[in-house]
Amino acid sequence: MDISLNEPICAATEMMLDASHQLRVATIEDIVAEKLRALLQQPIRNRDRRQDLLDLAIVLSSDTELDRERVARFLIRKAAARRVPVSRAAFHDPDVLIRAERDYSALRTTTRHRFAPFVDADALLHAFVATLPIPEH
Repeated sequence: MDISLNEPICAATEMMLDASHQLRVATIEDIVAEKLRALLQQPIRNRDRRQDLLDLAIVLSSDTELDRERVARFLIRKAAARRVPVSRAAFHDPDVLIRAERDYSALRTTTRHRFAPFVDADALLHAFVATLPIPEH
């Protein structure tokens, strides 16, 4: 579970927890777009987002159907809210990759069920980004 504050939510569904409590749950496309935005923002905020790369790898290697048009649209909207440039080339920025890889292997000990080695996660990320209708540069 991830609780987000001050994040643009582009698409969500409402779930009833019980008769009087409702929870707003982001769609998988919204979550994927948010994780892509977080990866691109690493150098800007001087942060490492290895968990986001692993989460993306797990989703991208599953049978989950993703609407790439929606992911791209949501990514652009979320990135604009944080003034983060979006392009396919940005995902190949060495600083983005170095930050995502830093201590990535340590996630193996904290991951209960599924783990993707960095090289596999990186390949899944770039293959997916190549299919998104976003600017090349």
